[in-house]
Amino acid sequence: MEPQQTSHRSAAPDAARHAIVDVVDETTSTVAGDRQVVSGPRLGLCPGSDGSGTADDPGGVTWVYVKEHQTTGDPRDDLRAVERLWQGLGISTERFRSGGDDPDLGLRGRGGPVTSIVFTASSLGAYTIDGQSQCADGDYGDLATSTPTP
Repeated sequence: MEPQQTSHRSAAPDAARHAIVDVVDETTSTVAGDRQVVSGPRLGLCPGSDGSGTADDPGGVTWVYVKEHQTTGDPRDDLRAVERLWQGLGISTERFRSGGDDPDLGLRGRGGPVTSIVFTASSLGAYTIDGQSQCADGDYGDLATSTPTP
């Protein structure tokens, strides 16, 4: 079982939000093609938090940001480029592939400026980048009502 990152939060909510946006945007810039935001950055709860604010709730917030990408690039080359980028940012990586005759290739990342991030590359030219920021101090209820949508 992996330790939850809720007990040692050093990032402020704005810093965590900017960090995940920067990593996802830099990832999409690493591979050529048209990109669009699918979701976010949207506010979420840190793993283990139920948002109740009670004494036994560790609390904290995280940001999730998802982009889709259309490209004519080679998925294997693009996966290697993303892997180099993430490792340079201090993100530990693990490659994966889906099943089937023409599997999607993917890369999972943890650590550095993110809690988790996933890059999925289809041989049909559709890529997805889905990232979650580090947990940050902050009250979900307060931030949900005060955070402007980009």
